[in-house]
Amino acid sequence: LELVDLFVDPDWQRRGGGRRLLERIVAEASAELVTRISVTANDHALAFYRHAGFEDDGRVETTFGVGTRMHIDIMRPSQHKR
Repeated sequence: LELVDLFVDPDWQRRGGGRRLLERIVAEASAELVTRISVTANDHALAFYRHAGFEDDGRVETTFGVGTRMHIDIMRPSQHKR
């Protein structure tokens, strides 16, 4: 799954809204049997994605400048430990 354009209004940042959106995306993706989510993050979003568990895959050139390719592997519901 490719995550594109996840933005939170600057006036609402650092209040947990982005984290909750991402948690919902991961939960929905897991339910749909998606095993990996990828994103190209700009430098302003790197800390957010890293804190959420995304791993760096390297720098890439985009239409808007250089970004960082990242991914997070997610478990299928049946893989969760009980």
